[in-house]
Amino acid sequence: MGGIVVKKVIKNVIVSSLITLILYFVVYMLWAMLAAFVTNPLIRSIVAAIITSIGYCLCLLYISKIRPQNDREVLDDYAGSAYGGVINDVKFAWKRETPYIYVICIICAACFVLTVLNSIWFERAVISFPTLFFFPIIIVSAAFKIKIIGYVVNTLFVVCAYFLTVLLYRRQQYKKWQH
Repeated sequence: MGGIVVKKVIKNVIVSSLITLILYFVVYMLWAMLAAFVTNPLIRSIVAAIITSIGYCLCLLYISKIRPQNDREVLDDYAGSAYGGVINDVKFAWKRETPYIYVICIICAACFVLTVLNSIWFERAVISFPTLFFFPIIIVSAAFKIKIIGYVVNTLFVVCAYFLTVLLYRRQQYKKWQH
């Protein structure tokens, strides 16, 4: 992975997180409406967390693929051979998306470490303050009482959701370019 690629990936992950964070507060009224339908606070927070994380994944897809019009990647990957479907596309997409997945995993791990250190040394968010900027990436972890389980589940969820959105986008783009 070249330095320019890593910088671009990190920038895209951070920008997507900040945009999603802003959108989270903009659509805060949606969460209030959700509260009217879902009375159980745990279920309500899990639903809001899942929606926010999926929104982050869609935002990252937009920033990394749609906006820069990287939609011909799938055609380059197949170079004349037939698209074998979403399941067969995993190896091609994995090769292209590994930098994003690694950066997401590193951010989740860093947020976990900061949160744990913060809970050991301080009573309020002092050194874990930077995790606020990655709130859309780590929001699912808040639904778990045991931090390590929450962060592991959260990381797996965000990585899988992002990868699935990429696979579905690649399928759509292949169909678009073939017609």
